[in-house]
Amino acid sequence: AAVFMAVKRAQLIMLLDAIGTGYAGGLVGLIVCALASMVFISAPSISLEGKSLWVMQTMPIRGGTVLRAKAAMHIMITAPAAVLCTAAMGIILEANANAFDCIAAALLAVAFAVFTAYFGVALNLKFHRFDWINETAAVKSGMSVMLAMFGSMAILAIPALLYALLAAEYISAAAYMALWAAIFAAVSIAFDAWFKKHGDEKYAFLA
Repeated sequence: AAVFMAVKRAQLIMLLDAIGTGYAGGLVGLIVCALASMVFISAPSISLEGKSLWVMQTMPIRGGTVLRAKAAMHIMITAPAAVLCTAAMGIILEANANAFDCIAAALLAVAFAVFTAYFGVALNLKFHRFDWINETAAVKSGMSVMLAMFGSMAILAIPALLYALLAAEYISAAAYMALWAAIFAAVSIAFDAWFKKHGDEKYAFLA
């Protein structure tokens, strides 16, 4: 996305001039979060255990730790890329997106990436599939993957529409993105606490 924006920078600036440069920072945050919503590394991570699930279940490792590790892998891959993409877009847009907007967009992108990681694991815990013939079926045909991708997009649409229709006149893009970054972070913390408390039991009885 950053490379595309670099190539099409002139057209992007024209678009921002048409809709108002005050939306540039919010546009950066929205684009990066939209890209993050299409990453579903954690959503099939439990299903991919397949018939070897019993190996992890019999190891001296807590189930909650396993679930949190699956989310952590998603975060380690997605969050740094989201920050780099946000920074690149901020540099490309230059004066159209100020530093506060870019920082807030980066925070939002990381918080949303963390949220999607836990969201994917939670969905796969509920909608797991172990009867696949090859890994492609677990990834492409899994209910959790479809729900994670389209669910994340739908959830992202909520703050985007609220800002465009209601909040744009009353709060800056940077403050609004920081607010939603805090909300997504809080939900992720709640997911993490739930995995710690109930993950052992839920993972032990998967079959």
